[in-house]
Amino acid sequence: MKEELADILRQAIPDLNEDEVHGLFDLFDTDKDGRISRDDFLCCLRKNPLLIALFSPRLLEKDFPIARDRMVEEIV
Repeated sequence: MKEELADILRQAIPDLNEDEVHGLFDLFDTDKDGRISRDDFLCCLRKNPLLIALFSPRLLEKDFPIARDRMVEEIV
């Protein structure tokens, strides 16, 4: 899971190091269970709306597994 997040983040921030990835993973893992659930993800974006810019290219992808419109509504 952490590697997936690192891959996505490095598309927006290519020079991100492992400590920074770990810190962001901890930020997104709001319930501290070692995974980033959909609820963790949405909760973190609500608390840190500037992070939406990191994920906006991914959210616009046609094959993104979460319905984009519904996700945007839930974040707001």
